[in-house]
Amino acid sequence: MSAVPRRRLPRKERREEVLAAALRLFAHRSVDSVAMQELAEESGASAALIYHYFGDKRGLASAALARAADELIALMRTDPADPVPVQLVTGLEVYLDYLRDHPVSWSALLTAGGSDDVKLAGIARRVDDHAVDLCLRALGTPQPPLVLELALRGWLELVKSTCLSWLRTGQPDRQTLEALLAGCFFGCIDAADQALRAASGS
Repeated sequence: MSAVPRRRLPRKERREEVLAAALRLFAHRSVDSVAMQELAEESGASAALIYHYFGDKRGLASAALARAADELIALMRTDPADPVPVQLVTGLEVYLDYLRDHPVSWSALLTAGGSDDVKLAGIARRVDDHAVDLCLRALGTPQPPLVLELALRGWLELVKSTCLSWLRTGQPDRQTLEALLAGCFFGCIDAADQALRAASGS
Protein backbone atom coordinates (compact mmCIF):
# COMPACT_ATOMS: atom_id res chain seq x y z
CA MET A 1 0.00 0.00 0.00
CA SER A 2 1.56 3.33 -1.03
CA ALA A 3 1.24 6.28 1.29
CA VAL A 4 -1.00 9.15 0.25
CA PRO A 5 1.09 12.33 -0.12
CA ARG A 6 0.35 14.75 2.68
CA ARG A 7 -1.30 17.99 1.65
CA ARG A 8 -2.42 20.97 3.66
CA LEU A 9 -6.20 20.81 3.82
CA PRO A 10 -8.92 22.61 5.76
CA ARG A 11 -9.89 20.74 8.92
CA LYS A 12 -13.23 19.53 7.52
CA GLU A 13 -11.68 18.15 4.31
CA ARG A 14 -8.87 16.44 6.22
CA ARG A 15 -11.38 14.84 8.58
CA GLU A 16 -13.40 13.54 5.62
CA GLU A 17 -10.29 12.04 4.06
CA VAL A 18 -9.44 10.26 7.30
CA LEU A 19 -12.99 8.84 7.57
CA ALA A 20 -12.87 7.63 3.95
CA ALA A 21 -9.46 6.03 4.49
CA ALA A 22 -10.72 4.28 7.62
CA LEU A 23 -13.63 2.75 5.72
CA ARG A 24 -11.30 1.49 3.01
CA LEU A 25 -9.13 -0.29 5.58
CA PHE A 26 -11.95 -1.50 7.81
CA ALA A 27 -13.94 -2.84 4.86
CA HIS A 28 -12.09 -6.16 4.99
CA ARG A 29 -10.07 -6.04 8.21
CA SER A 30 -10.81 -5.77 11.91
CA VAL A 31 -9.94 -2.61 13.82
CA ASP A 32 -7.30 -4.45 15.86
CA SER A 33 -5.52 -5.66 12.72
CA VAL A 34 -5.07 -2.14 11.33
CA ALA A 35 -2.19 -0.10 12.73
CA MET A 36 -2.58 3.61 13.34
CA GLN A 37 0.39 4.21 11.04
CA GLU A 38 -1.50 2.44 8.24
CA LEU A 39 -4.45 4.75 8.78
CA ALA A 40 -2.12 7.74 8.67
CA GLU A 41 -0.49 6.57 5.43
CA GLU A 42 -3.81 5.72 3.78
CA SER A 43 -5.33 9.10 4.65
CA GLY A 44 -2.28 11.29 4.17
CA ALA A 45 -2.66 12.61 7.72
CA SER A 46 -0.36 12.24 10.69
CA ALA A 47 -1.15 9.73 13.41
CA ALA A 48 -1.10 12.60 15.90
CA LEU A 49 -3.81 14.39 13.94
CA ILE A 50 -5.97 11.28 13.81
CA TYR A 51 -5.63 10.91 17.59
CA HIS A 52 -6.57 14.57 17.93
CA TYR A 53 -9.71 14.21 15.81
CA PHE A 54 -10.96 10.83 17.01
CA GLY A 55 -9.15 9.85 20.20
CA ASP A 56 -8.05 6.38 19.08
CA LYS A 57 -8.68 3.74 16.42
CA ARG A 58 -12.01 2.71 17.88
CA GLY A 59 -13.15 6.30 18.01
CA LEU A 60 -12.26 6.64 14.34
CA ALA A 61 -13.95 3.34 13.45
CA SER A 62 -17.09 4.35 15.33
CA ALA A 63 -17.27 7.71 13.56
CA ALA A 64 -16.69 6.19 10.10
CA LEU A 65 -19.18 3.35 10.57
CA ALA A 66 -21.82 5.60 12.14
CA ARG A 67 -21.56 7.90 9.12
CA ALA A 68 -22.08 4.97 6.74
CA ALA A 69 -24.95 3.54 8.80
CA ASP A 70 -26.70 6.89 9.03
CA GLU A 71 -26.41 7.42 5.27
CA LEU A 72 -27.89 4.02 4.46
CA ILE A 73 -30.67 4.30 7.04
CA ALA A 74 -31.65 7.74 5.72
CA LEU A 75 -32.03 6.26 2.23
CA MET A 76 -34.07 3.24 3.34
CA ARG A 77 -37.56 4.71 3.25
CA THR A 78 -40.77 3.34 1.82
CA ASP A 79 -44.33 4.60 1.49
CA PRO A 80 -46.45 2.68 4.03
CA ALA A 81 -49.48 3.23 1.78
CA ASP A 82 -47.92 1.06 -0.94
CA PRO A 83 -48.68 -2.68 -1.09
CA VAL A 84 -46.14 -4.93 0.63
CA PRO A 85 -44.56 -6.16 -2.65
CA VAL A 86 -44.03 -2.55 -3.80
CA GLN A 87 -42.44 -1.57 -0.50
CA LEU A 88 -40.19 -4.63 -0.67
CA VAL A 89 -39.02 -3.86 -4.20
CA THR A 90 -38.42 -0.22 -3.28
CA GLY A 91 -36.39 -1.20 -0.24
CA LEU A 92 -34.31 -3.70 -2.18
CA GLU A 93 -33.62 -1.21 -4.95
CA VAL A 94 -32.41 1.39 -2.46
CA TYR A 95 -30.23 -1.16 -0.68
CA LEU A 96 -28.67 -2.47 -3.88
CA ASP A 97 -28.14 1.05 -5.21
CA TYR A 98 -26.24 1.90 -2.03
CA LEU A 99 -24.15 -1.25 -2.31
CA ARG A 100 -23.36 -0.45 -5.95
CA ASP A 101 -22.49 3.20 -5.27
CA HIS A 102 -20.76 2.73 -1.89
CA PRO A 103 -19.23 -0.77 -1.89
CA VAL A 104 -16.50 0.21 0.57
CA SER A 105 -18.94 1.65 3.13
CA TRP A 106 -21.26 -1.35 2.77
CA SER A 107 -18.37 -3.80 3.17
CA ALA A 108 -17.13 -1.95 6.26
CA LEU A 109 -20.59 -2.23 7.84
CA LEU A 110 -20.72 -5.93 6.95
CA THR A 111 -17.31 -6.53 8.54
CA ALA A 112 -18.29 -4.55 11.65
CA GLY A 113 -21.45 -6.60 12.02
CA GLY A 114 -19.32 -9.65 12.75
CA SER A 115 -16.98 -7.84 15.11
CA ASP A 116 -16.41 -8.86 18.72
CA ASP A 117 -16.49 -5.17 19.57
CA VAL A 118 -19.99 -4.61 20.96
CA LYS A 119 -20.09 -0.93 20.03
CA LEU A 120 -18.98 -1.41 16.44
CA ALA A 121 -21.28 -4.39 15.91
CA GLY A 122 -24.11 -2.32 17.39
CA ILE A 123 -23.58 0.44 14.83
CA ALA A 124 -23.90 -2.09 12.00
CA ARG A 125 -26.91 -3.68 13.67
CA ARG A 126 -28.77 -0.36 13.54
CA VAL A 127 -29.12 -0.87 9.78
CA ASP A 128 -30.60 -4.35 10.31
CA ASP A 129 -32.96 -3.05 12.99
CA HIS A 130 -34.18 -0.33 10.66
CA ALA A 131 -34.73 -2.83 7.84
CA VAL A 132 -36.70 -5.12 10.16
CA ASP A 133 -38.84 -2.20 11.31
CA LEU A 134 -39.60 -1.29 7.69
CA CYS A 135 -40.62 -4.88 6.96
CA LEU A 136 -42.84 -5.09 10.03
CA ARG A 137 -44.55 -1.81 9.23
CA ALA A 138 -45.16 -3.00 5.68
CA LEU A 139 -46.65 -6.24 7.04
CA GLY A 140 -48.76 -4.36 9.55
CA THR A 141 -47.21 -6.14 12.54
CA PRO A 142 -45.39 -3.55 14.70
CA GLN A 143 -45.34 -6.04 17.62
CA PRO A 144 -44.44 -9.29 15.86
CA PRO A 145 -44.26 -12.78 17.31
CA LEU A 146 -40.67 -13.86 17.89
CA VAL A 147 -40.72 -16.39 15.08
CA LEU A 148 -41.57 -13.70 12.52
CA GLU A 149 -38.76 -11.42 13.68
CA LEU A 150 -36.35 -14.36 13.57
CA ALA A 151 -37.48 -15.12 10.02
CA LEU A 152 -36.89 -11.52 8.95
CA ARG A 153 -33.45 -11.37 10.54
CA GLY A 154 -32.56 -14.67 8.92
CA TRP A 155 -33.66 -13.23 5.59
CA LEU A 156 -31.43 -10.18 6.17
CA GLU A 157 -28.44 -12.44 6.75
CA LEU A 158 -29.24 -14.18 3.46
CA VAL A 159 -29.48 -10.79 1.75
CA LYS A 160 -26.07 -9.73 3.04
CA SER A 161 -24.29 -12.96 2.12
CA THR A 162 -25.90 -13.02 -1.32
CA CYS A 163 -25.06 -9.36 -1.92
CA LEU A 164 -21.44 -9.97 -0.90
CA SER A 165 -21.18 -12.64 -3.59
CA TRP A 166 -22.89 -10.33 -6.09
CA LEU A 167 -20.47 -7.53 -5.25
CA ARG A 168 -17.49 -9.81 -5.81
CA THR A 169 -18.66 -11.59 -8.96
CA GLY A 170 -21.32 -9.38 -10.55
CA GLN A 171 -23.55 -12.44 -10.81
CA PRO A 172 -26.47 -12.92 -11.15
CA ASP A 173 -27.72 -9.87 -13.02
CA ARG A 174 -29.47 -7.18 -10.96
CA GLN A 175 -33.01 -8.12 -12.01
CA THR A 176 -32.48 -11.78 -11.15
CA LEU A 177 -30.93 -10.86 -7.81
CA GLU A 178 -33.89 -8.68 -6.85
CA ALA A 179 -36.34 -11.41 -7.83
CA LEU A 180 -34.38 -13.99 -5.83
CA LEU A 181 -34.24 -11.87 -2.69
CA ALA A 182 -37.92 -10.94 -2.96
CA GLY A 183 -38.88 -14.60 -3.38
CA CYS A 184 -36.83 -15.54 -0.32
CA PHE A 185 -38.55 -12.80 1.67
CA PHE A 186 -42.01 -14.17 1.02
CA GLY A 187 -40.72 -17.69 1.59
CA CYS A 188 -39.49 -16.68 5.05
CA ILE A 189 -42.80 -14.98 5.85
CA ASP A 190 -44.73 -18.06 4.74
CA ALA A 191 -42.46 -20.33 6.81
CA ALA A 192 -42.98 -18.17 9.89
CA ASP A 193 -46.75 -18.26 9.37
CA GLN A 194 -46.74 -22.04 9.04
CA ALA A 195 -44.61 -22.38 12.20
CA LEU A 196 -47.06 -20.21 14.13
CA ARG A 197 -50.01 -22.24 12.86
CA ALA A 198 -48.30 -25.48 13.84
CA ALA A 199 -47.52 -24.15 17.31
CA SER A 200 -51.14 -23.10 17.83
CA GLY A 201 -52.47 -26.41 16.50
CA SER A 202 -54.52 -24.76 13.77
